[in-house]
Amino acid sequence: MLICQYVIDEISRSLGLFDYESGGLIGSRNGDILDVFYYDEGRRSNDNEYAPSVDELQKQLNNWSKEHIEFKGIIHSHIISDRLSPQDIQMAYKIISMNTLSSILMPVFLLSEQRIIWYEVNKDSVICIEPPMVL
Repeated sequence: MLICQYVIDEISRSLGLFDYESGGLIGSRNGDILDVFYYDEGRRSNDNEYAPSVDELQKQLNNWSKEHIEFKGIIHSHIISDRLSPQDIQMAYKIISMNTLSSILMPVFLLSEQRIIWYEVNKDSVICIEPPMVL
């Protein structure tokens, strides 16, 4: 898997400057390269978990579909913990089942270190994966 530097920069600008538990969508125009990021400006304020703006994100996913951008996952920020919470995992399972996907990326942007920890969630497991190679 590959990721464009400008996507990492946009994630760092968006998530790195705001409170924890903010997030957004990650997508790909060709399936192999993560080259699209959409910041969730409408997220609900919640100190304990990322509460995405479902309506806003669904609207963006509909736009992506028209532009042939494939949804790859959701990234969100944590202050200290580099692990997905049980709520994060449940959200991933719900997204997978509602959209008949085999897996999604669920990276965590760790604010305390300004770095991304990459996870892939499938129907049966959560796997910490190697970071994508940066283009």
